[in-house]
Amino acid sequence: MNLSIRVSPDVVSKLDALAQATGRSRNFLFNEAVQQYIDNEAWQIAQIEEGLRDLEAGNVVPADEMDAFWDRITTPEGMEQARAEARQLYP
Repeated sequence: MNLSIRVSPDVVSKLDALAQATGRSRNFLFNEAVQQYIDNEAWQIAQIEEGLRDLEAGNVVPADEMDAFWDRITTPEGMEQARAEARQLYP
């Protein structure tokens, strides 16, 4: 299917540079970019809708529990523990 769009000269220039650097066509790169955008937006909408369904069903954490959670993990000791755990997971 053909689709006609208008893009700025700057976008065309960047697209051409990327096509040259990767050995891919403008068409391929444009289709990849649009597909990634659509996939990302669809995922985000699905996550929002899931969150709204959880909210409507009452599947939420009370504010005082969330406050306690953040107070617990954002202490200097908690932050250092998180960094240590991250270093173990991602050396």
